Amino acid sequence: MTTISISAFSQDQRIKLPVFGQDKIEIVFNNGLPLPAEDKNIKIEVAGLGAGADKTEPTKRSIFWIFGFTQKNDSKVTRIQIEELFQGKPARLVIVDGMPEIKNKQWSWSGEKLIISNETTPWLYDSKTSGFLFRFTIQFENGNQTILHQLSVISPQAKKYLFGSTEIK
Repeated sequence: MTTISISAFSQDQRIKLPVFGQDKIEIVFNNGLPLPAEDKNIKIEVAGLGAGADKTEPTKRSIFWIFGFTQKNDSKVTRIQIEELFQGKPARLVIVDGMPEIKNKQWSWSGEKLIISNETTPWLYDSKTSGFLFRFTIQFENGNQTILHQLSVISPQAKKYLFGSTEIK
């Protein structure tokens, strides 16, 4: 998880975030939110959280990561890897999709559900905005690859939603 401080100006704002073992990564914000990362091949459409009642314990809420992108070219995608990046420790592998299904130039994936608790999701109990930085590595059949970094920002209002509160202030 990354701590960020940004303003809600309507102009683009560039912030460099430190990442373990490499140079800082630049993220572009507009209106206080990170813009979708993109290059000539790929545009990240989502790197965020979904929530709902847990299937095994319906009285509890669970969250899960959702990732997706749009492909801008016609090259065959052969591998997708997503990692969560940190300031003080090595990256955590989130998914490797070695046989990605791209339909209508779209790819998406939903992660494993995690029951919300102080032990599993302590950041949800913090009243500050939380940020999660992800590295998308997309490989193509022609040997080229795209590497994009996407920041996911979870505001205090979004945290209330994830808990299931209908009172978002």
